[in-house]
Amino acid sequence: MPLALFPRRTIVATALLVCLGGCSGGGAPPSGTVTGKVTIDGQPVTGGSIRFYPTAADSKSKPSGGVIGADGSYSVPDAPVGACKVTVDTGLAKGAATKNEPKGPGAEVMKKMQGPPAGMPAMGGGNGAGFVSGTKPIPIEAAYASAATTPLTAEVKRGANTHNFEVK
Repeated sequence: MPLALFPRRTIVATALLVCLGGCSGGGAPPSGTVTGKVTIDGQPVTGGSIRFYPTAADSKSKPSGGVIGADGSYSVPDAPVGACKVTVDTGLAKGAATKNEPKGPGAEVMKKMQGPPAGMPAMGGGNGAGFVSGTKPIPIEAAYASAATTPLTAEVKRGANTHNFEVK
């Protein structure tokens, strides 16, 4: 049939559909949602962050992470699909020096100034980005905080995934 018999809108719509179907490219890399709990000696890690790093050399995915809640639970809505290294950072490594507290004259006043005024909830801050404010850091082995040294791994699939992790 000659093209003149088809309305112009039909030709444009068909061309658009063909282009969208075959010209869409890669788009966003595939991802999955990962939920679970992080524990130490069977007890919840009460704050910190968790991150998933793709291990495939050809992966176009980027690392993704989330915050660990006071009950040890976490959720990462856009974890990279495939084999991943998993890091956990609580802000305090075993054997590391604890946070310096004010000493000397006026130390009590300085300690009070470090927190919110009486009756006000804590606002952000804490141990840096990705940490839940108001939780006491739990010391874990430093190896868990680096993708190069962490022993934790996970296989992430498209859709919902559950992975629980035990750290030392």
